[in-house]
Amino acid sequence: MFYLQSRLDALPADLEALFNKLLEQMGPIYFQHACELFRLFRSHTSHSQSLPTLWELAYVDDNDTQSAIHADIVAAESGDQVEILEEMRRRLKSRCMGFLEVRYFDRFSFGELSDLDSRRMMKVSLLHRTARDYLYSKEIWSLIMDATKDASFNPDERWANGFLWCLKTAKVHYRDQECRQWFTWCLEYALRLEISDGKVRFTYLDEVGRAAKDRGFNIDHLGNFVFDMAREAPFPELAFGLGLRGYMRIKAKTTGKADVENLIARANRLTLPLDKVPDYFDGRQSLLEAIKKNDLPKFFQHEKKPAILKVFPNLRRELDIPDFV
Repeated sequence: MFYLQSRLDALPADLEALFNKLLEQMGPIYFQHACELFRLFRSHTSHSQSLPTLWELAYVDDNDTQSAIHADIVAAESGDQVEILEEMRRRLKSRCMGFLEVRYFDRFSFGELSDLDSRRMMKVSLLHRTARDYLYSKEIWSLIMDATKDASFNPDERWANGFLWCLKTAKVHYRDQECRQWFTWCLEYALRLEISDGKVRFTYLDEVGRAAKDRGFNIDHLGNFVFDMAREAPFPELAFGLGLRGYMRIKAKTTGKADVENLIARANRLTLPLDKVPDYFDGRQSLLEAIKKNDLPKFFQHEKKPAILKVFPNLRRELDIPDFV
């Protein structure tokens, strides 16, 4: 807000003219990058009431959408966190010319947070409703889309990669609330990508489960009331309960006999009561739809023989392993 306010005297009084002037002042490279950030912001907030944090956006703003999969699971040092946050703050200011700004939204009393914690929780939002209306107008948004039409730019891939980075760099036993948010967003974006191109993000989902368990995040219950499962349940069991059908089809044909039998034995217990979906499922429409349509327990129970090819007896046309990456 201060950045724009300081320029009001030198720029046209009409808001649209002001916004046009700001866009014109972006160089070609900065303009393309700004458009990518605008699209990343809109693609995420169009599904969720929650704004992204500066920390999350720093990892999402990465051209290499495979970087998180190949990264080690290591907590980010305090000094590295400060550097990452400050670099992203400066990047937003220089690229987006004030359209996207960093704000702190108090969810905890400030005294409960260290200075670094408070920085990590700062939210990124559009400057004002008028800025939103301007950017999302048909004319301006078409310019933004045209600047980011390269097939290599996929907002869902960027968000999937970014949230996995958040999980991998979290401290061991970091606040469960934050980790649950990142974990369920990882699942959501993996499903969105699968829906868009038909390819199961199998390797990605395995890595999500490994990162969550390594960080000490209790993925088994996602809140005490959600799952009646043993502590530290293996990720495939949670995937079963959440209805990750494509992932489980691959697991059922590639995993060991004992694991399949265990899933069959636990089928009744691995279900999520839809009336108890916690608030950190907000905006995860693909994940909620998978939970709603979860027919895995029925098919696992239908045929109790351990033979892998009979795990899904009523889905014989779908027994081939789906495309996956």
